[in-house]
Amino acid sequence: MLAFRGDASYFTQTDMSLVKEGDREDAAKIQAKIRELRAARGVDAVEQCTLPLASRKINAANLMQEVKLVPNGWISLAQYQEKGYSYIVP
Repeated sequence: MLAFRGDASYFTQTDMSLVKEGDREDAAKIQAKIRELRAARGVDAVEQCTLPLASRKINAANLMQEVKLVPNGWISLAQYQEKGYSYIVP
């Protein structure tokens, strides 16, 4: 499972006008990697926390189809940890 929250949320949505011009090339690469990972064996989910969307003016309708919107990313992470997954912080 891969979870997005905070400013990383800009990279899970398709409205490139919200992404800084200098970050758009990287955003496209990240979105391609999200698609690749979502199709990969062993990747259960790619999730986006709902909480940061409003403050960043991100419309949930513009999320990539490969990304699942969850009410709270922290709660989702904790639920995965209960199932035996590990939380890795970059």
